[in-house]
Amino acid sequence: MKFIEVKNIPATKDFGNAGKARANVEAFLATHFAAAEVDFSEDYQTPAKCCASLKSAVKRHGLPVRVYSRNGHVYIERAEKE
Repeated sequence: MKFIEVKNIPATKDFGNAGKARANVEAFLATHFAAAEVDFSEDYQTPAKCCASLKSAVKRHGLPVRVYSRNGHVYIERAEKE
């Protein structure tokens, strides 16, 4: 084993989307829309990643929302308990 001296240890990778999924779902809940299509181009590369991230946030935080992925589009709708 060899050791190589370094001056600075690189910073950890920035996971920029951490916490954004919950914020995005809560932003949808703040609107009065019953359902909406999600424009994920700013935060996610693919509809599958967007859908998985939003579904994970919904499940983790118990938010009253359903998330769907259809034909390359992501949709979100309220699932209010009556």
